[in-house]
Amino acid sequence: MPDRMNDNPTLAALRFNGAPVVVTGANAGIGRACCEVLADLDATVLGVDFDSEIMTAIGDSETYGVNAKGYVADVSSEPAVKDLASQISKNHSSVAAVINVAGTNDATSFKILQLEQWNRIIATNLTSVFLMTREFLPLIQISRGSFVNIASTYGWVGVRNNTSYCTSKAGVINLTRQIATEVGSSGVRVNSVCPGPTLTPRRQRSFDEGRSNRRDAEQRTLLGRMASPAEIARVAVFLASNAASYVTGASVVVDGGQIAFIGPHD
Repeated sequence: MPDRMNDNPTLAALRFNGAPVVVTGANAGIGRACCEVLADLDATVLGVDFDSEIMTAIGDSETYGVNAKGYVADVSSEPAVKDLASQISKNHSSVAAVINVAGTNDATSFKILQLEQWNRIIATNLTSVFLMTREFLPLIQISRGSFVNIASTYGWVGVRNNTSYCTSKAGVINLTRQIATEVGSSGVRVNSVCPGPTLTPRRQRSFDEGRSNRRDAEQRTLLGRMASPAEIARVAVFLASNAASYVTGASVVVDGGQIAFIGPHD
């Protein structure tokens, strides 16, 4: 029986054919889902996370293939990202894509937001994207590959008590565009994905602890439900692949119609 994936040019463009792809925030949620989708499409998964469990979660799991590897790094730290790029370059002469997922939240009003909180969110969500893109650009240029940055619909709209998070994600969207303008001539693509309400483990904990309400999140979408991490990951991996070879500088909203919707009417 013929291999439909390889015989069909459209489907073949989705495959990575063993090429390495770096994913930050790889130990949970959208990051882990990206690793799983990439493994399905024959990428060599290089998962990065602050959590040391990433070493066994990626490297010792048959899910991601025998060549997959986990790396421990704080991607908001310049020395850590430089060291990470150095480690990976010793084993790989190029990288097909970097998917920047690492991020966190802080639900604090601007009126009482402390500088330490602000700096932590900006460093984790925005500075990490800058550092990963700058340090991995040489490896990406060799393959004429791509960067995909996970932003948020909250980068497009204002939300009460999410000052630092909304600002950081808006920064990711515009940083993506800016870098795209500077590297496009070398064939490198840079795009962002803006997820809407997504049922990640962190979001589930918020529901379980009563800090937020799942029904409220679902009612803010046209589809009336939350996304699974895999639904976000599939879009991110598409943008990372050659199937999106003419897409750069884009901000792709994957939100079930959240920001197109004014909300339920009485």
